[in-house]
Amino acid sequence: EYTRPDETRLMDGTEEALYNRILEAIEGADLTKEELTINISDLYLYRTNPEDLDRLKRAFERAVNDHPQYFYVGNSMSYFYNSTSQKITEVILSIDTSYTEADRRAFQEKVGELVDAAAGMSDLEAALFFHDYLVTHIYYTPDSERESDGGFPSVCHNAYGALMNGDAVCQGYALAYKLLL
Repeated sequence: EYTRPDETRLMDGTEEALYNRILEAIEGADLTKEELTINISDLYLYRTNPEDLDRLKRAFERAVNDHPQYFYVGNSMSYFYNSTSQKITEVILSIDTSYTEADRRAFQEKVGELVDAAAGMSDLEAALFFHDYLVTHIYYTPDSERESDGGFPSVCHNAYGALMNGDAVCQGYALAYKLLL
């Protein structure tokens, strides 16, 4: 169900507006702050409407999963709403501030190196090249390495962990591969 970057054909107008608003906010975010607040009061979404909550969740998940380069955005969001009208007024995304500017730059350089290495290859050859690179350079984090709360470190779930640390679970592999393609 996920879209390709810059394609929103699977979304209704409200979801597309949310998706675009989320991406614009991430692109302009101050990455030294742990939260990113996005005003959505003009979109008329209501906490009491399950369809609105689904739109909000889908738009967030699509924006983050369609753009693995935003690995520093957390995997969950929250929102504020008007207690009288139940209208959702703001969406809050978490930002992992442990990633520095140098980390983000090194990540972009690594992606650039891999994409450059595939230059001149057919789409199939590039897909195989990226696949082979990922499976030979990433350690699949086994269940035995779960943290005390039962989950994996968040870095295992993103493209950064896969490409820079060489550790990932399925989500990290998939996001790294999507980014490279």
